[in-house]
Amino acid sequence: MNTKEKINKILQITFHPAIIPLVALYLLFNSNNYLSSLIPQAFRLNLYLFTLIITILIPAALYYAVRLFYEPVKKGQKENKTVSYMIFVISNLTAFYLFTTLSQNIPVFIPLIFLTAAIVAVIMLLISFAIDISLQMIALGAITAFITLISILFKTDLLYYILSILTISGIVGTLLLFTKKHNEIHIFTGFSFSFFSTILIFVLVTLL
Repeated sequence: MNTKEKINKILQITFHPAIIPLVALYLLFNSNNYLSSLIPQAFRLNLYLFTLIITILIPAALYYAVRLFYEPVKKGQKENKTVSYMIFVISNLTAFYLFTTLSQNIPVFIPLIFLTAAIVAVIMLLISFAIDISLQMIALGAITAFITLISILFKTDLLYYILSILTISGIVGTLLLFTKKHNEIHIFTGFSFSFFSTILIFVLVTLL
């Protein structure tokens, strides 16, 4: 494995869209808003653990199991990406269902994070059939959108987080160009489409 392949591997793992709900929860609980003050620390840890298991650990195990037993996923990039998207959608819809049915103490904002992530993933999957958008930039675009939503809806100054994630996005985008994994259009489309669709979908599901 050469240097470019190692960088690609690190980026694929570190900035996979599966991290979106967990990062969104962290930002929600660690920003100065009334919602974070209502949720005890122990309950937050339970939510983190639940999210980690449902949206990252189980999907990762399921994905590698599919790759192991279904040869087209192992060989075909398009099949690989489709399976990855669908597992992400199913895991987030499962989390949304469980959060809305198992506990009445969870603020409605939290389940909507998972529902929004699932719907945006379906949109990104459809777009990916036309253009090879970057999964890493999709993740960073959605995280930026959730930071923006938290800042606006809870009237919280999260400029530091916004600038930080934009800086990280720029670095990741540059590395993707360096490794020739994606071009400028793939990177810009992944970030911008993810950012705007996340905000739009969240607003729509909130109004319904």
